[in-house]
This record gives sequence, C-alpha cells and structure tokens, in this order.
Amino acid sequence: MLIGKVLINISKQLNKLLEILCILIFIVMTLVIWGQVFYRYVLNYGIPWAEEIARFLLIWLGFFGSAIVFYEQGHVSIDFIIEKFSPNRQRWIKILNLFLALYFFFFLFKYGFDYAYFGIRLISPATGISRFWSHLAVPVGCVFLILHNVTLIYNKAILKINKEKIDNLNNLDSFKKL
Repeated sequence: MLIGKVLINISKQLNKLLEILCILIFIVMTLVIWGQVFYRYVLNYGIPWAEEIARFLLIWLGFFGSAIVFYEQGHVSIDFIIEKFSPNRQRWIKILNLFLALYFFFFLFKYGFDYAYFGIRLISPATGISRFWSHLAVPVGCVFLILHNVTLIYNKAILKINKEKIDNLNNLDSFKKL
C-alpha cells in the first residue's frame, strides 16, 4: 500500500510540474512566433532562429503534453468492444493494454535516446544548437510516460482502483479507507 501512495504522489507532483512546463513552453513559443511575425511584416526583417526555436519547443511540448494526457487517461480510445465484457475482464484488458504501452514506451525511450545521441553531431543552422537538445525530448518524455504507466498498472492490478477513485482522494491518508 505504501508503494501505491508513493507512486501516486510522485506521479501527481510530476504531472503538476509538467503542466507548468507546458504552459511556460507554450508562452515562450507563442512569443517567439509573434515576434517573428512582427519583425517580418512590420519591420521587414525576419528573425533567423525563430522557426527553429519554435519547432524545438513544439517537440518538447508534444512529449510533455502526451505524458500529461496519459496521466489523466485522456488519450483517444475505442472501447465499445471492451465495454461488452464483465468489469473484471475489462480491468484485465486495460492492464494488458498498459503493459503493451509500457513496452512501446521502453522501445521509444531506447531508440529515442539513440536518436538523441546521434543528434549530438548535427548542428541546427540558424541557432547553432546541437540537435541533441531537441531530440532529447523523446527519451525524457518517455521517462514521464513510463512512470505514469507503472503507476496506472500498479493501481489497476494491485490496488484495483481506477482514475475516478484517485481523483476523489483529498489526501494520501484516505488510501487506508480503500
């Protein structure tokens, strides 16, 4: 039970951090793009590095955002077939789905890290920044996805609770009531 509390707490805190990071990344990306538009159409001078920085930030935003949505279990799913099964079988199908996703996240982490390492030698022309930093979003995002996935697997398989029960908990001490 203590492991479940720790996993849920870590997952919640990291998700809050990711939400703040996504907001900051989005603000910076928006300001860079607005600046580029202003400079190009008002001052007739483009900012050479704006498009690359916006692209790098969008990559990080995409992976951090996917981890947030995965934590909230908000990704698109077609579950009308699963709903035909009993609640117990539904739970086991969802656990199997989480294990398949976990395998995919580990695969993506490994090859994402290899890809990032390959990007060390590639330098972006406008910014002079190594592509390693933009490609690093893949394995870093996967770390968050893996952590959230392990938390969900533990909750569904061991604690047998779902997202609604976690959301309704006001504090971690109320796990004793489960």
